[in-house]
Amino acid sequence: MLPWHISRLLISAVLIHAALFSQSTAPGSFVTIGYGARAIGMGNALTSLGGKRANSAYNPALAATAVERDVSLSAGILSLDRSLDWVSFTQPLKPTAGLTLGILHAGVSNIDGRDADGVHTEDYSTSENQFSFTFANRFSDRLALGLTLKLYYVKLFQDLSSTTAGFDLGATYAVNGDLTVGVAILDINSKYKWDSSKLYGSSGASTIDKLATRTRIGASYCLPNGIGRAAADVEYASTGRTVLRVGSEISVADGISVRCGIDRVSLREKMLAIPSLGFGVEPSIASLLVAVDYAFVFEPYSSGNMHVITLSVRP
Repeated sequence: MLPWHISRLLISAVLIHAALFSQSTAPGSFVTIGYGARAIGMGNALTSLGGKRANSAYNPALAATAVERDVSLSAGILSLDRSLDWVSFTQPLKPTAGLTLGILHAGVSNIDGRDADGVHTEDYSTSENQFSFTFANRFSDRLALGLTLKLYYVKLFQDLSSTTAGFDLGATYAVNGDLTVGVAILDINSKYKWDSSKLYGSSGASTIDKLATRTRIGASYCLPNGIGRAAADVEYASTGRTVLRVGSEISVADGISVRCGIDRVSLREKMLAIPSLGFGVEPSIASLLVAVDYAFVFEPYSSGNMHVITLSVRP
């Protein structure tokens, strides 16, 4: 059996990682933070927001609405030794389909390890990773359906890791030229499976932590004169949590947009919402279309706020 201080460290690592990334201890909570500065700056209200720079992490069907190849790299600057990184590749498949490959990473470093006498031993870290493959197709000018296959790899401690799979389903429907609605069911059958026998020997055990299955329903609207778009989502999780998200993106000049949003407006429990602001610029460099996005997120339960920067290249 492991010494008591190591056992306590394992428990602390799990709770620290989950709490720092979502103000809860739910497994897999890092996936609710967001994917890229554009989406986070709009409050993550992207269930129905397709077309240019479509982000299928919020709804698999959005991959079918992508109009150009896109490679995105994103990094988060967070307090409390946290990291949040995202890589995505989207490819339209003419005439009606599209695919996306994505990697999301989150971690907490510099976790203070101490022995039974309270003396520092070494620093520990945690790591959660989501690898995804999305395929979607438009079955008419209005309807698109999509599927995402996910692989989760999580490492909390030496010889304590989990590799599991899940999937998402999604659909979008264009009501008219301005209004689009969408629905997505995320993390179906997703879970973490732990086997502590390598650490505890005969005292070890196998356990399963199910990730919350989340159902998102959203709508997006093109604002008058093509100045931008507004979007709103409602998400219901299998844990019972229901939240509202709203966001908007306004074009203020050619190639320059500003964004604002509010995430996790709780409809059932007392929980502080998460406002965000951001902007994007899209210069053309040689034959490449480049976008640089930034989001500032007010974190109500952290000692600091979050900054997210994303570079997107559309060759």
